[in-house]
Amino acid sequence: MTGTKFEAPPKSVTSIWPAVTVLAFACVVFAVAQSYSETARRFPSIIALVLAVLALFDMYGRTRLPGHDALNTFWGSGFSRREMTHNPGLRDEIAVLGWVLSAFAALAVLGILAGAPLFTLFYI
Repeated sequence: MTGTKFEAPPKSVTSIWPAVTVLAFACVVFAVAQSYSETARRFPSIIALVLAVLALFDMYGRTRLPGHDALNTFWGSGFSRREMTHNPGLRDEIAVLGWVLSAFAALAVLGILAGAPLFTLFYI
C-alpha cells in the first residue's frame, strides 16, 4: 500500500491507552486464575503472561523511546502502513461485533456443522 493516501488514525488508537488496557486485562486474568485449582490455573496464567508481554511490546512501540522504530518495523505495528485506509464509524464497529456475537451464539446453540454455514450464508 505504498503511496496510498489514507486518513490519519484517531488519537484514541495511536495513544498508549489501548496497550495499557490490554495489560490491565492480562493482570486481572492472571489474578483471577490464581484462585483456580493448580491444574486449572495453568492455561489462563500462561495466556495472561503472554498477553502481558505482547502488551508491553505494544506500549514500547507506541512511545518515542529509542528503538521504537525498529520494533515497529520488525512487528509491522506502526500506524503508517495501515490495512484499512479509512476509520470506520461506531455504527459499523457495532455491526461487526453483532456479527461476531451471532456467530458464537450460532455455534453454541446449533453446533459448528449447522452454525458455520448459516453464519456464512447470512453474512454474505
